[in-house]
Amino acid sequence: MSARRLNGFTLLEAVVALTILGAVSIAAISALASELQTTARASNAVEGAALANNQMARLALLASRDLARLPDSLRRGTFDSPFAGYRWTAASRQVRGELDLYELTVTVFWEQEEFRLVTRLYRRARTADSP
Repeated sequence: MSARRLNGFTLLEAVVALTILGAVSIAAISALASELQTTARASNAVEGAALANNQMARLALLASRDLARLPDSLRRGTFDSPFAGYRWTAASRQVRGELDLYELTVTVFWEQEEFRLVTRLYRRARTADSP
């Protein structure tokens, strides 16, 4: 009997193994890239929400005369570093049929995304006899 015993892989087995390894690697890299993109979007959304809340807090400090007509400096703007990629707009309007009730809207924009925050705020107008 002259049977040859082969140790190791044949060329075909090696090619099949590399093909499977390549396909699995591509799927893993694609999943990782998708996860990184989702993480970046979530991070931007959290920052955008925090910046919107900050701008809303600034508006909540205004007197009713300023809420009725927002000053230009509070209608729109950009943020300083490290948030230079974000910009914002704000609007205030008196709620129809409700005395001294205002609806405030702050929208923060970045890349192709935005975060909008809307709230209502009661602010009694000062009269001559009010403290």
